[in-house]
Amino acid sequence: MKKRTLMNRGRKYCVLTFLVVFFAFVFFELLPSAFATDNTLVGKWGYVDIEHHDSGQWGTTLGTIIFNDNGTATDTFTYNWGGTLGSNTNNFTYAVTPNLDGSWNLSVTSNGQTGIYKIILSDDKKVFMLDGTQVPGRQVMYIFIKMDTEKTYTNADLNFDAFGIGYDHDLSKSLWPGYYTSWSGIKHFDGMGNCPLDVTFNSDGIVQTLLNLQDSYTLNADGSGVMMNGRLTGFLGKDERLAVFSYPGVAYDWSIALGMRRGDKTYSTADLAGTWALVAFGDDYGNSFSAKVGSLICDSNGICRSLLKNRWGLEIVYVPSVNVLSVASDGSFGSSLGEGSPSYAGAIGNNGNTILANLSFLSDSSQPSYRDIFVGVRCTNCYNLAGQMIPMLTIDPAHQSGGNGINIYLYDPVSQMMHTVKENIYDSWFPSTDISQTMLVYTEGITSDPYTIQVYDIASGTISVVTTAATERAAYFDGDGKIVFLDSSDLLLKKMDPEGTNITTIAVPEPPYNFDVFWMSPDREKIVIGEEREEGDDYHTGHYERLVLMNTDGTDRSVLKSEYLGDWNNLSWKPDSSGFLYFHHLFDVVNGIYQGTIYQHEIIDIDGSKINLSGSDLANKGQNACFFTKSGNLLSLSYSELYNGQTGTLIAYREDVPLWTDEMFGFDGAGDIYFAKLDKSNFRRFIENKSGDLSSDGVLDISDVILDLRCALGLDQCDNPCADINVDGVVDISDVILTLRMALGLDPLRPCTGQF
Repeated sequence: MKKRTLMNRGRKYCVLTFLVVFFAFVFFELLPSAFATDNTLVGKWGYVDIEHHDSGQWGTTLGTIIFNDNGTATDTFTYNWGGTLGSNTNNFTYAVTPNLDGSWNLSVTSNGQTGIYKIILSDDKKVFMLDGTQVPGRQVMYIFIKMDTEKTYTNADLNFDAFGIGYDHDLSKSLWPGYYTSWSGIKHFDGMGNCPLDVTFNSDGIVQTLLNLQDSYTLNADGSGVMMNGRLTGFLGKDERLAVFSYPGVAYDWSIALGMRRGDKTYSTADLAGTWALVAFGDDYGNSFSAKVGSLICDSNGICRSLLKNRWGLEIVYVPSVNVLSVASDGSFGSSLGEGSPSYAGAIGNNGNTILANLSFLSDSSQPSYRDIFVGVRCTNCYNLAGQMIPMLTIDPAHQSGGNGINIYLYDPVSQMMHTVKENIYDSWFPSTDISQTMLVYTEGITSDPYTIQVYDIASGTISVVTTAATERAAYFDGDGKIVFLDSSDLLLKKMDPEGTNITTIAVPEPPYNFDVFWMSPDREKIVIGEEREEGDDYHTGHYERLVLMNTDGTDRSVLKSEYLGDWNNLSWKPDSSGFLYFHHLFDVVNGIYQGTIYQHEIIDIDGSKINLSGSDLANKGQNACFFTKSGNLLSLSYSELYNGQTGTLIAYREDVPLWTDEMFGFDGAGDIYFAKLDKSNFRRFIENKSGDLSSDGVLDISDVILDLRCALGLDQCDNPCADINVDGVVDISDVILTLRMALGLDPLRPCTGQF
């Protein structure tokens, strides 16, 4: 018996020794190369860019860059800069470092000068894009596609249909009827050099569709190619799924064009689900040009919400929007972009990793000369690419000294600095930034109602009190830069300029009700307002509430929740603004005598549908303050738990989520939730899919792989449910391998659902 025990122990140690040696090899041989940031881009890339300067200068570049694994690179390109044509080869050194938002900084050193560019790399590592909003007075679109250096191409490799999208500034009007044109189309490649085109364009407001325009192509052995009698030249990407093109040899034309294989697999709307990074370029009436960057988050039903940073000259505007897209089997979804848009105005392709979209064909007569083309890549770990300021707050920061106030802060993701807006014991409401990210509005109640309305200027860090108005509780910026508030003097819903001028009434309550408190939707288009009425002198037996929905201008008013005896507690909007969680309490009254409080959790959509969660796991915890996550689940800041947003079923305990009285928290426009310690340190994003993130730092990397390995080897006591990746009740080598794959970006992150 003793001998068998020793043998078993010896076998165990042999296994452990083997595993340690094996993973030592992985860590010291595989991981260094996988995590070496310079190796992120190794290979040959074809690229195209177009840029406009507010000085009136235009530029286009088309070329290839070879990134070597030793940090050197060679750029071979042709250009048209302000009508001056040329070609060049540039050798440089580079380094790539990751940013917190999922993007990367590409540092390029050439001729003793270093430039740093923010780039966004697709999940499949076959596309990367430049943030074209970084420089004031300049709008840029820069797209790179991975090429195949081991394949020899012929015309026969192009024997399929391809979606195309592009933007031209053509001084001679040689191709289009106007100077500024965006277009979308389908090229029909026959494998023998012919490629007729069906195209829809918007050229200085002239929208037209042309079919079967004859064209030919030549695909060279290295993946470069020409069309339109050599005028249009470009490069083909790996697997023949993507292409970039331009007119670099035409002095009077600056253009960018992208192609994507049509129907490279069978698509459906569900293929949109996930997080996408977007860049865009366009103009308005040819005298106002823009570049955009941001995120698009879609669910499997095609409901997509975006938040984009939009640079118009020196001005920056942050634009949220919601679209419902329907994808056909060939990947096209243009028809759902708006009435008047052809099917090929939008498409998904590249094995579900790339999106092209053109918002230039809307039939709205007020926008005939608005042109905008978009390119998107799947970027699972990207968030807040627009760089939106994030308002943060603390609940009850002075509880130890008897206060019950709210402190307000503002996190700048660019400088990674936390700015103090308000630190005192006085009460407040959730703060709101304007779309241009220049101001923040919040309320402050020193003793009791009314609250003062205060405006924080972000650039200067100064605060001004709006002396012409006071409110019951809340004040928000709407989409037009107006402050919406409930006037405490007459209890009417109003709006005003940030300076307190031009006060106008939006809505009045219906008798016998008064307005109580209101919440604005994330897209700044809807308001839910509580209406109250009092009956008798006893609050518990005579206080009635109901919820009313309206637009931010007071139109389209409807009752969403009919009257109940009770009061509100909290409301959390869904990130896509389609509905909200309403947490309130009912007064249990029998024969006119108050018996106690019954807490209610209810999901109410703006279409009037309701889901009562009062009997769910969520509500069994009593006063459970929950907020919607961007996936539609519910995060409890009372119990550090994650719940299913439709059923209220407990998904996972989250030890990384602090109680809302212990740390500060905030939200961005995409629905991400953030935390930071009260001393302003350890700012971090809540990651719903965090399986394997054992260090709870919001990043899955080599440190987490090592921690999971130590758990699997029994070197550490492991009681973290996020270590059990495959949720089989045990942490072993299979979990370590899965953690490694996620850390390397080979697999998407998984939700933490295991429980010990």
